[in-house]
Amino acid sequence: MHSAIPSPTLTPRGAIALPPEVYRADGLDGSRPGLPSGFARLDAELPGGGWLLGGLNEILVELPGALEWRLLTPLLSNRRDRPVLLIAPPHLPHLPGLSSGPLLLIQPQTPQLRLWALEQAIRSGDGGAVLAWLPEIRDARPEQIRRLQAHALASHVPIFVFRPQAAAAQSSAAPLRVQLRAREPWQIEAHIHKRRGPAHEGWLALDATPTQLEPLLTPRMRTARLPQRTVHHVVARAPSLAGH
Repeated sequence: MHSAIPSPTLTPRGAIALPPEVYRADGLDGSRPGLPSGFARLDAELPGGGWLLGGLNEILVELPGALEWRLLTPLLSNRRDRPVLLIAPPHLPHLPGLSSGPLLLIQPQTPQLRLWALEQAIRSGDGGAVLAWLPEIRDARPEQIRRLQAHALASHVPIFVFRPQAAAAQSSAAPLRVQLRAREPWQIEAHIHKRRGPAHEGWLALDATPTQLEPLLTPRMRTARLPQRTVHHVVARAPSLAGH
């Protein structure tokens, strides 16, 4: 038998009070507080004012292993007392640059083992965060993402799944989907493909300057644009910038 959604009730002034399972399409769902991302502009566009708890945060990236670290470093820095689980990262992170707590690394050899490890991590509900990389579209079918999302509903740990940008054309049960792209010289741009609320238009420019580099940058270095031919080279080496 299907479970029924609770009926809305009337407040003393006659306004409709919606149950927590329902949110208005013209406003962000604030029924569940999120974890601050460290970027005020991004938090203002995320339901709950931050990264989702109780669901998958799906991050779409062009080159795995670069921009996602710059995006999540503020969050990981604020959760140093809890271990972070990494599943199949494309590169070993530079630990001093992350300023995070203990890292647990798992390197499954096949996409099936990656999904199995991710599901077990979600079901355990332990640690400060779970980060998993699925670099190919075929690594996860829609029904597999749906299964992971079903397990994530009961999780109190932020769960991030990194997938290629081409996956944006594929349906996903993840309640939050964010696409990243590089913006010179020290910024990244984020577009929210899916959220609990109205559609997001355009791109958000986020200042992702590594904390250790900030005192060393001159005004010219902060604003100078790099030659177009070196853009991909800079993006690929972005993780090493975070720790120098």
